[in-house]
Amino acid sequence: MQKYKYLVAVILMVMLMSCGFKHPDMASGELDSQAKQFVPSPSKSKIYIIRPSKFGGAGVELFPTINRYASGTLASGSYMMLEIDPGEYTVSAAGNLQDPESIPINAKAGQLYFVQMYPKVKIGVIVALSPGLQIETLNLADAKDLVRGLDRFKTVAHESYVTEAAGPGAGTLYFIRPKTFYGAASNNKINPTVDARVAGSIEMGHCLKSSVRIGAHTISAIGKFEGNSSLDLNIEKDKEYFITLTPKMGMVYPKLKLELIDPKKNSQLTTNCR
Repeated sequence: MQKYKYLVAVILMVMLMSCGFKHPDMASGELDSQAKQFVPSPSKSKIYIIRPSKFGGAGVELFPTINRYASGTLASGSYMMLEIDPGEYTVSAAGNLQDPESIPINAKAGQLYFVQMYPKVKIGVIVALSPGLQIETLNLADAKDLVRGLDRFKTVAHESYVTEAAGPGAGTLYFIRPKTFYGAASNNKINPTVDARVAGSIEMGHCLKSSVRIGAHTISAIGKFEGNSSLDLNIEKDKEYFITLTPKMGMVYPKLKLELIDPKKNSQLTTNCR
């Protein structure tokens, strides 16, 4: 029954999009027009992250990151623009990607920067389930022409893109993705986040270790999920925490269950993580 619900939801989405349905992550026309004026900010840097229209990998969702902070989502044929403080940054993307590439940006005040990215689909005897990421900077003239023909998507802004070091006595998070029937065929990667910063990626049946500074944090994951998909956690000195991330079927998007577990009662999940 659940499979039929999912199929109906997908068909409805396709029908809506064919009738001029606006993508929910698309920015307003006003913001789009403002970004396409390409006016620099005197005290800030502007970064345009561009995903050109390409047939290969068109269905792969990209979630651009700046210093590993999630900045929104990009569909094929879209772009986003962010204003950031001058400084050194690393631009990349998260999602169901295999070893995504990254590119450094030494951002200066009053300057515009253009970064192009798209899934790099590997085609051989078998098409890879997880594509790579092609990323490069563009010159001003080519980038402007490209941006003018694309739709602007919403961005997630952060007060700072600098993360404090975990420091002495930091807590340790173990992200665990249990083996489940749902998602077994595709085995899409999950990208756990701590305060919107990507900790890494995990496949089904694997775990991921991350050091986290003492204090309150919000644990979640990159992607679109139905319902609540976050967990608030207060990290104490030198303590270990084991969190399972389990995707489940939803109506349109999957659900994601995050659960703090007791390693003594769940040794079959935690034994191989340390």
